[in-house]
Amino acid sequence: MMVHLSQPVIVALIGLGGIVIQSTAELIKHVLQSRRERTGGVPPTPRPGRPSVPKLAIFALLLLMAVVGGGVAVFGRGTPATELRITYPRDSAQVEMREMIRGTSRGLRGRDSVWVVVYIPDLESYFPQRGAATVQADGVWNAPVQIGAEDEGSRAFDILVVTADRNARAAFHRYLEQVPREGHWEGLKELPRGVVPHHRATVSRASTPSVSRDPEGHRVFVSPSGGFSIREEPEVGRGRLTVYDRAGGKVARVKVTQHSGGDFANDIKAVAWSADERRFGVMYHESGAGHVSIVDLDAKREIGWIPVDSTYHRLGFLGNGTLVVNGRRIAVAERIVSP
Repeated sequence: MMVHLSQPVIVALIGLGGIVIQSTAELIKHVLQSRRERTGGVPPTPRPGRPSVPKLAIFALLLLMAVVGGGVAVFGRGTPATELRITYPRDSAQVEMREMIRGTSRGLRGRDSVWVVVYIPDLESYFPQRGAATVQADGVWNAPVQIGAEDEGSRAFDILVVTADRNARAAFHRYLEQVPREGHWEGLKELPRGVVPHHRATVSRASTPSVSRDPEGHRVFVSPSGGFSIREEPEVGRGRLTVYDRAGGKVARVKVTQHSGGDFANDIKAVAWSADERRFGVMYHESGAGHVSIVDLDAKREIGWIPVDSTYHRLGFLGNGTLVVNGRRIAVAERIVSP
């Protein structure tokens, strides 16, 4: 079994070895001096087959140095350095506003936790995400993050994975508790003491259907071509969406069924459009679960839904209208549920 020693213990071992070696050398020197005094300064004649005292002294010193050095090498390798890497997204990648960041870890200390922090260079501000990352037994970790706001698609962002000790975690939690009371996110101008950055990925936001707000403050999701827009209606808990064409004419008013428990908070998490913009998918999360509803504009209704968990998922459509979630084809009979 390998024993890991801390750096102070290693230094102490080395110092102790030095003291022992120095004491042994002094003892040998004293023995040699005593023999010279007994022989009147004439070196003794070595007996055949018997090594002389100097040779024995050199051998003893070398043996002692080997023992001390080997002990430090075997037992004093120390605790492996903590290493964290981001495996998704890669550096220079394009990302959505909401992503699941993934990575690996090694040598994580028990008193530290893994956090993901988004840094916006032109604001010179750090934005801690809500809660520590989930770390598996094999060191693989993941954390849901929000990269910027809805209207910040042109900005560059740095995604940092850091370790945070107890004091740093407390500082993060204070910031996250303070933000909802103040109603805005200003970020932190510097990372709290006890935070150690380990890896960084610089990303940019991918082109997504633009989001704006109408004069009444309701969010409006515009299709890639600009031909259609979806507006969340004000009736909280009703799941009603209104689709307009480019000229502002009403195309359809759709009621999306609540499938994930709880009430709608009029808070669409993501929207994806088919290539011909005749279908779209909308993702909701509520009460620890989620679902993606599929709406057909020709039918003017929800034609099915897909259960998902309460994390963010990347949505998209293939050319044939098949919905894809996180790069996986989902439009199969056992997964699409009729409303």
